Amino acid sequence: MVNKILNNSMMSEDSVWIMYNSENCDPYFSKFITNKTVVSTICILSNNKKNLNQKFLLVHSLDKDNISNFDGEVIVYNGENSLVHNMTEILKKLDYPKIIYLNYSDKMDVLIDILGYGTYRFLTDNIILEYKKANKSPIFKSSDELIYFLLDTKTEEDIFYMKIAAKRALDILTRSFNSIKIGMTEKQIQNLVHKISSFRHSYNNSNIISEDFSWEKELCPIVLTGTNLAKGGHSCPDDRTLKPGDTIYMDFGIQIHLRDGRKYSSDI
Repeated sequence: MVNKILNNSMMSEDSVWIMYNSENCDPYFSKFITNKTVVSTICILSNNKKNLNQKFLLVHSLDKDNISNFDGEVIVYNGENSLVHNMTEILKKLDYPKIIYLNYSDKMDVLIDILGYGTYRFLTDNIILEYKKANKSPIFKSSDELIYFLLDTKTEEDIFYMKIAAKRALDILTRSFNSIKIGMTEKQIQNLVHKISSFRHSYNNSNIISEDFSWEKELCPIVLTGTNLAKGGHSCPDDRTLKPGDTIYMDFGIQIHLRDGRKYSSDI
Protein backbone atom coordinates (compact mmCIF):
# COMPACT_ATOMS: atom_id res chain seq x y z
CA MET A 1 0.00 0.00 0.00
CA VAL A 2 2.77 2.49 0.89
CA ASN A 3 4.13 2.05 -2.64
CA LYS A 4 1.21 4.22 -3.75
CA ILE A 5 2.79 7.12 -1.86
CA LEU A 6 6.11 6.67 -3.64
CA ASN A 7 4.66 5.88 -7.06
CA ASN A 8 2.30 8.86 -7.03
CA SER A 9 5.01 11.36 -6.04
CA MET A 10 3.08 12.30 -2.90
CA MET A 11 6.35 12.92 -1.05
CA SER A 12 8.49 15.96 -1.80
CA GLU A 13 11.69 15.46 -3.72
CA ASP A 14 14.69 14.64 -1.51
CA SER A 15 12.57 13.45 1.40
CA VAL A 16 11.96 10.48 3.69
CA TRP A 17 8.98 9.38 5.75
CA ILE A 18 10.03 8.00 9.14
CA MET A 19 7.40 5.99 11.01
CA TYR A 20 8.02 4.86 14.59
CA ASN A 21 6.07 2.07 16.28
CA SER A 22 6.23 0.32 19.65
CA GLU A 23 3.59 -2.05 21.05
CA ASN A 24 1.46 -1.05 18.01
CA CYS A 25 1.13 2.52 19.30
CA ASP A 26 0.94 3.81 15.70
CA PRO A 27 -2.22 2.49 13.99
CA TYR A 28 -0.96 3.56 10.56
CA PHE A 29 2.31 1.70 10.97
CA SER A 30 0.31 -1.37 12.00
CA LYS A 31 -2.09 -0.98 9.06
CA PHE A 32 0.31 -0.10 6.25
CA ILE A 33 3.67 -1.57 7.32
CA THR A 34 3.26 -4.45 9.80
CA ASN A 35 1.47 -5.28 13.04
CA LYS A 36 3.85 -8.14 13.85
CA THR A 37 6.39 -6.21 15.94
CA VAL A 38 6.36 -5.42 19.66
CA VAL A 39 9.73 -3.79 20.40
CA SER A 40 10.46 -0.31 18.99
CA THR A 41 10.47 -0.44 15.19
CA ILE A 42 11.22 2.20 12.56
CA CYS A 43 10.22 2.24 8.90
CA ILE A 44 11.90 4.66 6.50
CA LEU A 45 10.42 5.35 3.06
CA SER A 46 12.74 7.25 0.74
CA ASN A 47 12.02 9.60 -2.12
CA ASN A 48 15.66 10.63 -2.20
CA LYS A 49 17.12 11.86 -5.50
CA LYS A 50 19.82 9.17 -5.41
CA ASN A 51 17.75 6.36 -3.89
CA LEU A 52 14.21 6.57 -5.20
CA ASN A 53 11.48 4.39 -3.71
CA GLN A 54 13.69 2.62 -1.19
CA LYS A 55 12.14 1.15 1.95
CA PHE A 56 13.90 0.19 5.18
CA LEU A 57 12.52 -1.59 8.23
CA LEU A 58 14.53 -1.51 11.47
CA VAL A 59 13.38 -4.34 13.75
CA HIS A 60 14.64 -5.76 17.01
CA SER A 61 16.11 -9.26 16.96
CA LEU A 62 13.16 -10.45 19.08
CA ASP A 63 10.78 -9.54 16.26
CA LYS A 64 12.81 -10.40 13.18
CA ASP A 65 11.19 -13.81 12.65
CA ASN A 66 7.76 -12.15 12.46
CA ILE A 67 8.67 -10.12 9.37
CA SER A 68 8.06 -11.91 6.10
CA ASN A 69 6.14 -9.70 3.67
CA PHE A 70 8.11 -6.45 3.80
CA ASP A 71 9.34 -5.71 0.27
CA GLY A 72 12.27 -3.51 1.30
CA GLU A 73 15.47 -3.93 3.27
CA VAL A 74 15.06 -5.36 6.78
CA ILE A 75 17.76 -4.34 9.27
CA VAL A 76 17.96 -6.17 12.60
CA TYR A 77 19.23 -4.33 15.68
CA ASN A 78 19.89 -5.11 19.35
CA GLY A 79 19.48 -2.47 22.03
CA GLU A 80 17.87 0.97 22.01
CA ASN A 81 21.03 2.86 21.01
CA SER A 82 21.48 0.57 18.05
CA LEU A 83 18.04 1.57 16.74
CA VAL A 84 19.05 5.25 16.68
CA HIS A 85 22.43 4.38 15.15
CA ASN A 86 20.82 2.39 12.34
CA MET A 87 18.31 5.16 11.65
CA THR A 88 21.00 7.82 11.34
CA GLU A 89 23.20 5.52 9.25
CA ILE A 90 20.37 5.15 6.74
CA LEU A 91 19.90 8.93 6.60
CA LYS A 92 23.64 9.28 5.92
CA LYS A 93 23.39 6.61 3.22
CA LEU A 94 20.57 8.59 1.64
CA ASP A 95 22.80 11.70 1.70
CA TYR A 96 20.82 13.50 4.43
CA PRO A 97 17.38 14.02 2.84
CA LYS A 98 16.22 17.60 3.28
CA ILE A 99 12.60 16.90 4.28
CA ILE A 100 11.61 14.37 6.94
CA TYR A 101 7.94 13.45 7.37
CA LEU A 102 6.80 12.30 10.82
CA ASN A 103 3.43 11.08 12.09
CA TYR A 104 2.13 14.19 13.79
CA SER A 105 -0.55 16.64 12.65
CA ASP A 106 -0.24 20.38 12.18
CA LYS A 107 -3.97 20.49 11.41
CA MET A 108 -4.93 19.57 15.01
CA ASP A 109 -6.27 16.23 13.74
CA VAL A 110 -6.15 14.01 16.82
CA LEU A 111 -6.45 10.88 14.69
CA ILE A 112 -3.17 11.74 12.94
CA ASP A 113 -1.35 13.40 15.86
CA ILE A 114 -0.20 10.10 17.35
CA LEU A 115 3.59 10.32 17.58
CA GLY A 116 3.64 11.96 21.01
CA TYR A 117 5.85 14.85 22.10
CA GLY A 118 8.45 12.70 23.85
CA THR A 119 8.89 10.41 20.85
CA TYR A 120 8.96 13.42 18.52
CA ARG A 121 11.81 14.94 20.54
CA PHE A 122 13.63 11.60 20.72
CA LEU A 123 13.60 11.25 16.93
CA THR A 124 14.18 14.86 15.95
CA ASP A 125 16.93 15.53 18.51
CA ASN A 126 18.93 12.53 17.31
CA ILE A 127 18.38 13.40 13.65
CA ILE A 128 19.39 17.04 14.15
CA LEU A 129 22.52 15.93 16.03
CA GLU A 130 23.55 13.69 13.13
CA TYR A 131 22.80 16.34 10.50
CA LYS A 132 24.91 18.91 12.36
CA LYS A 133 27.94 16.66 11.92
CA ALA A 134 27.53 17.15 8.16
CA ASN A 135 26.70 20.87 8.48
CA LYS A 136 23.15 20.18 7.31
CA SER A 137 19.74 21.00 8.72
CA PRO A 138 16.59 18.88 8.20
CA ILE A 139 13.06 20.21 7.74
CA PHE A 140 10.41 18.24 9.67
CA LYS A 141 6.94 18.05 8.19
CA SER A 142 3.64 16.46 9.16
CA SER A 143 2.79 13.29 7.26
CA ASP A 144 -0.95 13.99 7.52
CA GLU A 145 -1.49 14.39 3.76
CA LEU A 146 0.37 11.12 3.13
CA ILE A 147 -1.80 9.29 5.67
CA TYR A 148 -5.00 10.86 4.27
CA PHE A 149 -4.03 9.63 0.82
CA LEU A 150 -3.48 6.07 2.05
CA LEU A 151 -6.71 6.04 4.06
CA ASP A 152 -8.66 7.32 1.06
CA THR A 153 -7.24 4.60 -1.16
CA LYS A 154 -9.40 1.50 -0.68
CA THR A 155 -8.65 -1.98 -1.95
CA GLU A 156 -11.36 -4.24 -3.34
CA GLU A 157 -11.19 -6.16 -0.06
CA ASP A 158 -11.68 -2.94 1.94
CA ILE A 159 -14.76 -2.10 -0.11
CA PHE A 160 -16.10 -5.63 0.32
CA TYR A 161 -16.02 -5.41 4.12
CA MET A 162 -17.24 -1.80 4.18
CA LYS A 163 -20.33 -2.93 2.25
CA ILE A 164 -20.94 -5.72 4.78
CA ALA A 165 -20.75 -3.24 7.68
CA ALA A 166 -23.08 -0.83 5.87
CA LYS A 167 -25.59 -3.57 4.99
CA ARG A 168 -25.67 -4.79 8.58
CA ALA A 169 -26.33 -1.27 9.94
CA LEU A 170 -29.00 -0.60 7.33
CA ASP A 171 -30.75 -3.88 8.16
CA ILE A 172 -30.86 -2.97 11.87
CA LEU A 173 -32.19 0.51 11.10
CA THR A 174 -34.85 -0.80 8.73
CA ARG A 175 -36.11 -3.31 11.31
CA SER A 176 -36.04 -0.60 13.98
CA PHE A 177 -38.05 1.93 11.94
CA ASN A 178 -40.64 -0.75 11.24
CA SER A 179 -41.09 -1.26 15.00
CA ILE A 180 -41.24 2.36 16.18
CA LYS A 181 -44.61 3.43 17.65
CA ILE A 182 -46.19 6.81 18.34
CA GLY A 183 -45.61 7.80 22.00
CA MET A 184 -42.16 6.22 22.30
CA THR A 185 -39.44 8.44 23.72
CA GLU A 186 -36.12 8.98 21.99
CA LYS A 187 -34.46 6.88 24.70
CA GLN A 188 -36.94 4.05 24.08
CA ILE A 189 -36.24 4.21 20.35
CA GLN A 190 -32.51 3.97 21.04
CA ASN A 191 -33.10 0.99 23.35
CA LEU A 192 -35.14 -0.63 20.57
CA VAL A 193 -32.17 -0.31 18.18
CA HIS A 194 -29.87 -1.77 20.83
CA LYS A 195 -32.23 -4.71 21.37
CA ILE A 196 -32.43 -5.48 17.65
CA SER A 197 -28.64 -5.12 17.37
CA SER A 198 -28.15 -7.66 20.17
CA PHE A 199 -29.81 -10.50 18.23
CA ARG A 200 -27.10 -12.90 17.12
CA HIS A 201 -26.22 -12.37 13.48
CA SER A 202 -24.45 -14.81 11.17
CA TYR A 203 -22.19 -13.22 8.56
CA ASN A 204 -21.41 -16.43 6.67
CA ASN A 205 -17.83 -15.19 6.55
CA SER A 206 -15.21 -16.92 8.68
CA ASN A 207 -12.99 -13.81 8.72
CA ILE A 208 -15.59 -11.80 10.69
CA ILE A 209 -15.40 -12.80 14.35
CA SER A 210 -17.52 -10.14 16.10
CA GLU A 211 -19.34 -6.83 15.77
CA ASP A 212 -19.81 -3.71 17.86
CA PHE A 213 -21.24 -0.22 17.53
CA SER A 214 -19.16 2.17 15.42
CA TRP A 215 -18.85 4.57 18.38
CA GLU A 216 -19.85 4.66 22.05
CA LYS A 217 -23.14 2.90 22.76
CA GLU A 218 -24.71 5.89 24.56
CA LEU A 219 -24.63 7.85 21.29
CA CYS A 220 -25.12 5.00 18.82
CA PRO A 221 -27.64 5.59 17.55
CA ILE A 222 -28.20 9.28 18.06
CA VAL A 223 -31.99 9.70 18.01
CA LEU A 224 -33.68 13.07 17.51
CA THR A 225 -37.40 13.58 16.86
CA GLY A 226 -39.58 16.55 15.94
CA THR A 227 -38.40 19.87 17.38
CA ASN A 228 -35.36 18.19 18.94
CA LEU A 229 -33.74 18.13 15.51
CA ALA A 230 -32.83 21.76 16.20
CA LYS A 231 -30.37 20.54 18.87
CA GLY A 232 -28.06 19.29 16.14
CA GLY A 233 -26.66 15.94 15.15
CA HIS A 234 -24.59 14.96 18.21
CA SER A 235 -27.12 15.25 21.03
CA CYS A 236 -28.06 12.40 23.34
CA PRO A 237 -31.61 11.01 23.13
CA ASP A 238 -33.95 12.40 25.79
CA ASP A 239 -37.49 11.78 27.06
CA ARG A 240 -39.30 13.65 24.28
CA THR A 241 -42.13 11.48 22.98
CA LEU A 242 -42.77 10.82 19.31
CA LYS A 243 -45.84 12.58 17.94
CA PRO A 244 -47.77 12.06 14.67
CA GLY A 245 -46.05 13.91 11.82
CA ASP A 246 -42.67 14.12 13.56
CA THR A 247 -39.46 13.59 11.64
CA ILE A 248 -37.17 10.93 13.11
CA TYR A 249 -33.41 11.39 12.73
CA MET A 250 -30.93 8.63 13.51
CA ASP A 251 -27.15 8.44 13.24
CA PHE A 252 -25.99 4.84 13.50
CA GLY A 253 -23.21 2.47 12.52
CA ILE A 254 -21.91 -1.06 13.02
CA GLN A 255 -18.23 -2.01 13.26
CA ILE A 256 -17.18 -5.49 12.18
CA HIS A 257 -14.03 -7.09 13.58
CA LEU A 258 -11.89 -9.38 11.43
CA ARG A 259 -9.80 -12.30 12.60
CA ASP A 260 -6.55 -10.50 11.71
CA GLY A 261 -7.41 -7.46 13.86
CA ARG A 262 -8.79 -5.17 11.15
CA LYS A 263 -12.02 -3.29 11.78
CA TYR A 264 -14.50 -1.78 9.31
CA SER A 265 -17.17 0.68 10.39
CA SER A 266 -20.34 2.03 8.82
CA ASP A 267 -21.95 5.40 9.58
CA ILE A 268 -25.50 5.91 8.33
